[in-house]
Amino acid sequence: HYGRGSQNPELPSSKKTRRGKLTLFLALFLFLLLALLMFSGSLRVFTRFFSSSESVSLVRHLETVGKPATKEFRVFWKSEAGQRLSPWHDLPLMTRGGSDPTFTFVNEIPKDSLAKMEVNKEEAFNPLKQDLKKGELRFFKYGKIPFNYGCFPRTWENPEHIHEETKTKGDGDPLDVVEISDTPLAMGDAVPVKVLGILALIDDGETDWKGVAVSRR
Repeated sequence: HYGRGSQNPELPSSKKTRRGKLTLFLALFLFLLLALLMFSGSLRVFTRFFSSSESVSLVRHLETVGKPATKEFRVFWKSEAGQRLSPWHDLPLMTRGGSDPTFTFVNEIPKDSLAKMEVNKEEAFNPLKQDLKKGELRFFKYGKIPFNYGCFPRTWENPEHIHEETKTKGDGDPLDVVEISDTPLAMGDAVPVKVLGILALIDDGETDWKGVAVSRR
């Protein structure tokens, strides 16, 4: 028994041993935790330092020019440094390979919207703009679109190549994608997706492939 007035009480050897083991365990735990945090930070720095344009972050900034539903309306992609990017040429097609690959989906038309938006192939940096037909802005005539609609970056349906199955040439556009999750994605959003399948349509004598995907976000 040790009274409150004891100045230097001695602990039994068994208690000293347990306290020593506990102290050693805590010290080892803190060391491993610190090492893990340092390694994690170093790994992020390493990855950012050695990554190429193929691993461009899907986190991006958008710049809008003009008012929606006008011929002047544009949506530009911008890097974290404020430089304009092309969603067609600068974003990676894939962010993960292997047996279960992840692709980049560029959302042109949000679910439940009416304006027919598309990546502009002719203008610098390929901004989003509303499509025109006979000089007029295009809207869906049969109601709001029931899915997110966009394209895969770095793809192109070659108008000089006749596909062996469809017997028609490509339409000269990026590969179209239908994203079927329940959540509407923002116009211009770039998100990782899992590809579920693909089908070919023939539109005005041209092959028009449609990828079917679901968001991994």
